[in-house]
Amino acid sequence: MLVPVRLMCVSRPELRRWNDYKVNIILSKNHDPYWNLALEEYLMDTATGRTPSLLFWRSKPSVIIGKNQNPWRECNLCAIRKYGACLARRLSGGGAVYHDRGNLNYAFILERTAYNEKRQFGVIQRALKGLGIETQIMNRNSLMAGDYKISGNAFCFRKESAMHHGTILVDSDLDRLRKYLVPEQYGIETHAIGSIKSEVINLRDLDSAISMEDVRNAVSNEFSRCYNVSRNDVSAENLVKSDIIESRRRHYLSDEWIYDHTPSFSITLMKSFKWGAMQLDFRVEKGRVIRSAVEGLSQLEAKAISETLTGCCFRGGELGSAAGSLKGSRYSDIREWLECL
Repeated sequence: MLVPVRLMCVSRPELRRWNDYKVNIILSKNHDPYWNLALEEYLMDTATGRTPSLLFWRSKPSVIIGKNQNPWRECNLCAIRKYGACLARRLSGGGAVYHDRGNLNYAFILERTAYNEKRQFGVIQRALKGLGIETQIMNRNSLMAGDYKISGNAFCFRKESAMHHGTILVDSDLDRLRKYLVPEQYGIETHAIGSIKSEVINLRDLDSAISMEDVRNAVSNEFSRCYNVSRNDVSAENLVKSDIIESRRRHYLSDEWIYDHTPSFSITLMKSFKWGAMQLDFRVEKGRVIRSAVEGLSQLEAKAISETLTGCCFRGGELGSAAGSLKGSRYSDIREWLECL
């Protein structure tokens, strides 16, 4: 049940300072992953001087990769585009995860001095135990129910604040999860962080009576007990003006953040056409092709493709448009292929 909040006057009228409220459990009704990732960052940036807080949100179908991951290595970008899902890069490390409205996202937001990873995991584990689900921590980032993963976690630190956020698979579309999180088989060399693959399961597959509300209430109550604070559920939309979050949302939505932030990498692409097989080798740094090599075309055609693609942003649309600017049926085929990246 949401508790109505009376807004208070503050020294900076453009902000509704959530520090001014005795808030510890925040509920976002917004299903836009970019908005919620921006909200997490804002709440962490304003965490100084407050008791620990817990944010809950859900998302429309999305793949969320870690800050230092390579999207071409972690997910199937063609499938994501085909089915209209979102691709986002979060502020924390860790691996790629799938979100939809059957998944509950949580975020512990604390002052740095109050951060305690074991304690935070304990809140989730005891809450799930109260629902009859025993869990174990594996590889620091995962909560397992037996041999199956039910929660992925990641961590972010600032000078004076910290965030531990994660997922709980309650009733997600696991077929869609597997479709999105199995990438195309590109040859990629990179120092980017790779995801640890695990078999996943929904809580409702373990107990069909468990609901999303059951999980959120169990975690909320355990959080209040563990941190010795009275439970006070407040809507995020009542705490922060939308324009404050919107400026950050635009950053999370940008191609520069999602794609160009990818650590430097080399990638090999191969494709068979009616007229023969072709291989493209790229070196990508700061989101741009700095070097390219072509096999399977004539020397003249290979030179034209290499010179045209070198310097382009490494994104399917831009590479495809560049290749399509060249005249010839082979270049048209190459354009269609590259647009799927």
